[in-house]
Amino acid sequence: MTHRAQALPALSSDDSTDFEVASAGCASVPELRAVLRLFDDDFAENVYLTLRDSYPEARTRSRRVAYLSAPAFASAMMDRQVIGALAAGREVLVIAAVDVARSPRLRGTTVADAHRPGLWRVPAVDLAPPELRSPNLAQPRCGGPELLRSPPADRVLVEGGRVMVAATVRDLGLLGSRAS
Repeated sequence: MTHRAQALPALSSDDSTDFEVASAGCASVPELRAVLRLFDDDFAENVYLTLRDSYPEARTRSRRVAYLSAPAFASAMMDRQVIGALAAGREVLVIAAVDVARSPRLRGTTVADAHRPGLWRVPAVDLAPPELRSPNLAQPRCGGPELLRSPPADRVLVEGGRVMVAATVRDLGLLGSRAS
């Protein structure tokens, strides 16, 4: 391997082969950016931690394509609209529009009571009346969504309302179940 290499994609269909290729590349060029396609998520996490600890100068990341695309599939199945998603470490954070009426955990609570540290938070409330709402918060009708960003903690979430929620895919699924 040349010492001028800046990046190394390891994209075979075998996780072990991709790990061996990335390891050899980082051993040869410690600051190498290695990109691995891995199918086993537990293995991917171990590879990421091993390479990060062994080659701290390298900018190595391991991601599963299925894991990154999961929010779109999950939201479609849960009848929620994903506005955006981003990878944060080994988690995927989803920003989604949720109808308050469909979530017993939100309906009738205040923004402060709806917030669940480590699970989800409500960073915005859609102020448009239901009949004037765009079906897609990300592509609003006529001039922009009427969003109240950082809503007051004492604002009550009412039936017919819609909120923007930040959560992981797993935790977003909890919003449709009964409050515990």
